[in-house]
Amino acid sequence: MRNLSTLRVDPRLGVGISAQIRNAIALLIADGGIQPGERLPAVRVLAGQLGVNVNTVRAAYARLAVDGLAETRHGVGTVVLAPHPSRLPVGARALGPARSPC
Repeated sequence: MRNLSTLRVDPRLGVGISAQIRNAIALLIADGGIQPGERLPAVRVLAGQLGVNVNTVRAAYARLAVDGLAETRHGVGTVVLAPHPSRLPVGARALGPARSPC
């Protein structure tokens, strides 16, 4: 996946590595850089690319699943989901253009 090939993490940022990975992928999904139906890199592949533990990437992917942005399918991998309001966590707002309050 070309969009994630430039992903970098920085342990000095004060934000956990797993959160950095999750945030970067979530932003790519929101910006259309990763489309629904696309597979994310295998956990071991992304961990190797970033030089982090596989459990760190697993945690990021698990959070993406909780957020309703991706799901891990046995034998397939982690796949980006199409946006759907029913998958949003309680209190979360859908990503997209801001609407006028009027």
